Parts: sequence; C-alpha cells; structure tokens
Amino acid sequence: MKSKVKTAHIGDEKIVKKFLWFPKFINGECCWLETAEWIERAVYSSHNGFIINQIHIPTGKTENFKWVVIKWL
Repeated sequence: MKSKVKTAHIGDEKIVKKFLWFPKFINGECCWLETAEWIERAVYSSHNGFIINQIHIPTGKTENFKWVVIKWL
C-alpha cells in the first residue's frame, strides 16, 4: 500500500471552499449552511512540545506544519 506524505513550505497559503454544515467562526464572524471560502496558512508545528524560539524552523518543505485559518474571502 502506498502512502503519501504531505509537505509544505512554512508561510504557504491556500484557498479552501466548502459547504459548511456546522458553524465556523473566523475572527468573530460565523458562517454555516452555505458555501464559504477562506484562506489557510501553513505554520510550523512542533510535535515534541518545544518552545518555538529554541528550535530551528526549516526554510524548505517540511512535514512539521499545520494549516491555520487566516480570514474569510
């Protein structure tokens, strides 16, 4: 069985468009029961719980990231 490893550059952004069955809050605004678009940014995620100032943040593609919602479109 093949597995695909997701990677991204820290700071990459993507636009997400989905139908929201449940309420989604971004910056105090709520949307639900409609199709909505928002921007997500890849930020560094330390799985070991280290303080981010004490570790090296990779500049190239990395597997240690998570998508964080920025704003509605």
